[in-house]
Amino acid sequence: MSDFTYKLFTPFDPVTKVQVAGIAEFVQSNLPLENIDRKAVEGAIRYAMSHDHYAGGFILVMYTQDSQLASVAIVNKTGMNGYFPASILVYYAADEKLKTEGLDERMIKYVLKICEGDVLINLEGQEKFSHLYTEAGFDSKPLILRYPRETVSYN
Repeated sequence: MSDFTYKLFTPFDPVTKVQVAGIAEFVQSNLPLENIDRKAVEGAIRYAMSHDHYAGGFILVMYTQDSQLASVAIVNKTGMNGYFPASILVYYAADEKLKTEGLDERMIKYVLKICEGDVLINLEGQEKFSHLYTEAGFDSKPLILRYPRETVSYN
């Protein structure tokens, strides 16, 4: 098994603009979904790096021995601990070539160790990966329904 190193980015030790671009590109290229919106990924990164009392979160990056991105987890705080999960694992992406080395399990366990309170993940379009999360302790019973709006008007 290869050795990996971790880097935790927080609002107090934030990512640089160059790192934001690299992380967003990695997530966009390594998520098994079509049409990942790069601006949405960058928005989740900005939210994780926010100093707002009810926002924030963290980004956990795993690097290979030669300093290449191996996996990325972007976690946002909800500010709703107690009546809704305190954290949302918004994006998790890993280099497909490294998944056979136990990378996913190691990364998810580390993410859960860092998170405070309950953690939510939305696997819409990625249901085939549910075993990874249920084995890590996620409960698959909650049902969340979403009402999608085409456009939001604030007038």
